[in-house]
Amino acid sequence: MKSSNSNRFYKFLEWMMWMMYLNLLWIAGTLMGLAIVGIFPATLAIVVTVREWHMKDDQIKMTQTFFRAWRKHFFAANGIGILYLLIGYILYVDFYWIVDLQSDFRNVFVVFFFVFTIMFLISALYVFPAYAHFDTKILKTLKNATIVGVFSPFITILMGVLLLFLYYLYSLIPGLIPVISVSVVLFTVTKLALFAFSHFDNKQQYLRDKNEQTLKKGEHTHA
Repeated sequence: MKSSNSNRFYKFLEWMMWMMYLNLLWIAGTLMGLAIVGIFPATLAIVVTVREWHMKDDQIKMTQTFFRAWRKHFFAANGIGILYLLIGYILYVDFYWIVDLQSDFRNVFVVFFFVFTIMFLISALYVFPAYAHFDTKILKTLKNATIVGVFSPFITILMGVLLLFLYYLYSLIPGLIPVISVSVVLFTVTKLALFAFSHFDNKQQYLRDKNEQTLKKGEHTHA
């Protein structure tokens, strides 16, 4: 029992070490792009690295994977990031416009704004993991991120709860922010998103198999 507990503690320390290293890589990648055009490629590169780590069961070269992803997805990451910043800014402006709006249709606008904002936030959580996992064009990635996020409500809610917990933890212990803040957030989001993708794929496969069985039964009936 003591040996099992020691092994778990060792694995936790090893995981913390990798979180610290990934955080350093993220900082390096951000600085490589002078922050402005480096933050999104660095973020996507961490997501790609965590995905590879998950898929290959620890057998990856972290540094090589990170910088290869940073270079390969530089323009796509900035394109996605700028697009989401633009949409976020539009939502910010719309919020104050709705607050000041004097109209009989104000409640309708509030409902539409609320729904669109929720969809936007869900999509933002999944967009980089979706891009890394499905390797599709940007518009297809946005579609995949939104669909999987909406149809995986429990995972999406869990993701939100864990992010709120991490926010509270970092507020309580600010010293963690420069050490593991970004890496742990991205690790959490990516791992849960990968689980959601797998679950969604299994669900899609189940429905396809069920439809095929129904069609075969129909053919036999007509025969």
